[in-house]
Amino acid sequence: LRAGNGVRKDLEDAKEWAQIIKQSSRCGLGKTSTNCLLTAMLKFPEVFNHQLQVDSNFTHVFELETATNDYDSFVNEKHSSYE
Repeated sequence: LRAGNGVRKDLEDAKEWAQIIKQSSRCGLGKTSTNCLLTAMLKFPEVFNHQLQVDSNFTHVFELETATNDYDSFVNEKHSSYE
């Protein structure tokens, strides 16, 4: 969001994940860990909305395989050198 690449769905996803964290946490710290974010989003929606992308050529596609190729290559290289 801060980089200006966020879209409205990112805000919705953040709220959804915050609820998941609250509901699935087994301790008080986990249950309250998202309160600051949720409160800020509730009390200052204009700040969050201002950070949303208006019009950009930023690609919102994240491909896990592409993102982890270098890591996988490194791990496989290290693993084969130990055998």
